[in-house]
Amino acid sequence: MASVASPSFVPLPVVRDGGRAYLQGLQGWLLSEMGNSMVAAASVACRAVGFPTDYQDLLGYSGQAFRIQVHDQLCPSSPHSNVGYQTAPLLREVLPVALDGHPVRPESLADTRARVKEAIEQGRPALWHHFESGLVVGYENGGESWIRVHPYTWSVEPFVNDAESPFDVEVVRPRVVPVHKRAAFLRSLESAVAMWDSAPVGHYLLGRAAWEFLVQWVDDHSLDGDRHGCFWIVDQLMEGRAAAEAFLRRRRDWFPARRRAIDGAIEALGQFSAVVHPGGACAVSLVAPAWAEKDGHTFGPSGRDRLLHTLCAARQHDARAMEALREATVL
Repeated sequence: MASVASPSFVPLPVVRDGGRAYLQGLQGWLLSEMGNSMVAAASVACRAVGFPTDYQDLLGYSGQAFRIQVHDQLCPSSPHSNVGYQTAPLLREVLPVALDGHPVRPESLADTRARVKEAIEQGRPALWHHFESGLVVGYENGGESWIRVHPYTWSVEPFVNDAESPFDVEVVRPRVVPVHKRAAFLRSLESAVAMWDSAPVGHYLLGRAAWEFLVQWVDDHSLDGDRHGCFWIVDQLMEGRAAAEAFLRRRRDWFPARRRAIDGAIEALGQFSAVVHPGGACAVSLVAPAWAEKDGHTFGPSGRDRLLHTLCAARQHDARAMEALREATVL
């Protein structure tokens, strides 16, 4: 069989408009499309420079799809890739591009701006990280202002906001050492088991302990006030487990000796999704955060009881999936 050439790094065209320079063809995204902004930013950047990277696959390879993490005060940061038990390092290992990190601090800002400007001139975007992640897609004012896309603008259009300062940026460049996908797949399964068994990392509980805490929290609280933390945890758990099922299903034949165990995880994850997505329901229908009530969604005591019942049922399927993955890692 003839070999198929691997995709290659293709810099984006640079459009110049007065003092602005920006990358052509790099589209923003909405949180409703891809909820994990760090994985989404990486996926969009990779696709833009010639690598058709699937968002669900990156959730899987990074281990993010298999993680349940809950802050001990239900902080909305709970699902973020770069807090608690971090999945960002495994994400960087599996990307088809390399990322050069640059901190955004007063003493290094000038150098970081120069690095980003150079990258844009070469047709390469940069990941922009704060509490959520976006992309630098251009610059103006000689590189002193960045043109960005970011999901929390609730728009896919590029914008400039110099008042927002990131923690750091990561410039995209070609990767020298190729990714070995089968080894990366096994690392993702090992990560899933490690997170399931993990002790708390700071204020973040994981795996079994996270499930127990989340269920107990919902049982103990009316959730009459701000439910955003609970909503975001549940939303990202639903997205992650659906991605995990798809990720495993696409690769179930890679390791025949592990197939039975992987199929067991796929079955359990499918049942998980059937419980939390009845009739295609989304997290807003299940948790109804306060900000959604203006659109006619309600919560109240019956909503809390429905959420508790759903979480208790989903937890059992999740536990079965993780035990199947544990079996797959030891074969």
